[in-house]
Amino acid sequence: MIVNVKYTVFWEFKNESHYKVTKCKKIINCLKGTIIKQTIRGGSCGYWISNKFIKRTQLNQHLQVIKKEHIPF
Repeated sequence: MIVNVKYTVFWEFKNESHYKVTKCKKIINCLKGTIIKQTIRGGSCGYWISNKFIKRTQLNQHLQVIKKEHIPF
């Protein structure tokens, strides 16, 4: 059985552009097709992004809005 789920993404990480953030605040690794789970490390909530722990409070510093591409047709 195969189930397909579509998410609308609005943000991506500046240094790792294959990590996308959806409108419902889920972080997705587009290379592997997996959803990154929130973890606790040293009493802080955050996410493991490319073997680096990023706290939830510091996520906005690492995100950028995905630029829209102009298509001529």
